[in-house]
Amino acid sequence: MTKNERIKELKELRKLANDNLNQYKVLGFDKNKSWISNKTKISIQELKEIIKKINYDLHPDQVEHYCTLHSKNNSNLATADDLVELFNVVMSQARFDTMIFDIARLSPSSNILMDISWLPDGNVGDYFSIYLQKKDISILEKYLPRKIVELEDRIIPQLRLSDEFEDIVVILETAIDSSNKENFIASSLLLITASESLVRVMAQRIYKIQNPNISSQDVQHHIYSKYHSLESLIIKGNWLSDYPIKFSEALVFYKDVNADSLNLLREKYSKHIVAKNNIERKLKKLDENTTDQNILLKYLTELKTLSGNLMTENDKEIKINLAVMLDFLVRKYKDDRNQIIHGNFKNYNLKWKNYINFAAVVKIFDVFTEYNKFYKSSDLCS
Repeated sequence: MTKNERIKELKELRKLANDNLNQYKVLGFDKNKSWISNKTKISIQELKEIIKKINYDLHPDQVEHYCTLHSKNNSNLATADDLVELFNVVMSQARFDTMIFDIARLSPSSNILMDISWLPDGNVGDYFSIYLQKKDISILEKYLPRKIVELEDRIIPQLRLSDEFEDIVVILETAIDSSNKENFIASSLLLITASESLVRVMAQRIYKIQNPNISSQDVQHHIYSKYHSLESLIIKGNWLSDYPIKFSEALVFYKDVNADSLNLLREKYSKHIVAKNNIERKLKKLDENTTDQNILLKYLTELKTLSGNLMTENDKEIKINLAVMLDFLVRKYKDDRNQIIHGNFKNYNLKWKNYINFAAVVKIFDVFTEYNKFYKSSDLCS
């Protein structure tokens, strides 16, 4: 790759990111909805970070270094050390194929109108094509059979272990039957009901574990009476931030969630990257033959100051709560749910929409299963 080619692809990425950023400034969606406002703030911050990274990689020294290593590799002149350095440079610098995916994901049409990044099925190619509007979102309907099988073979048998889930199992089985008959609106209505019931039954167990001194009656009041909407229960339910997760996983799995713990993590990570880049630049500028104590002391002081923003072992794990893990339920999913409940069936008797509702049930179950493992308790599903 020549320097001009590298500069050209980086500038193309920067233009796409800036175009998305400008679209958010004139966003025509309902910004009064808190989830849209929250997601917009995160997306704008992510796009700014992407642009900052691209600008860093556009520095002549970075372009020169990147292209020199690529040239050596392509001409078979690279040593073992060169190959290691090339790998590190490629992994640390902006890569067109991965960065364009993130930029496309962060476009308002993909990020707000669709809000599908939480879905567990599909491959990068599927989502990339959807984000770039090369394929319709309806291609996701091909994953519906898989989700039904997962529900029948993995989840329903576990729910049968407790009488508390008996009615939910009946609803899920009826939803499956309706879907198999291609009555997708009836199936989705049933799945919406099952999802909310599943959240409340399992959340009741979580809340009791987190508040062992509260009576069962008070726990039930908290879950079923205090919060009439599922959204308020999830957002305002006073959930403890006690579930540990690696910071790298948090940045990937909950990239769309606006929560204090995650926002602090994003801020720390951003400062870490800036500090890391500045340290690398200063080390490159330092002549290894320098013996002047004043110069060395100056560099050492500057490096020590910069290193204060580097993430440490203590930052490798954070703790999140149930509101973070179920955040997908209070975004586009909630808006679609409200439309169906209010009788707007026209746009929802669709196979791919039915898939999303099945996927939500599976994700809900898996969230509580993970909490179950964390607490090392059999209370949730037995």
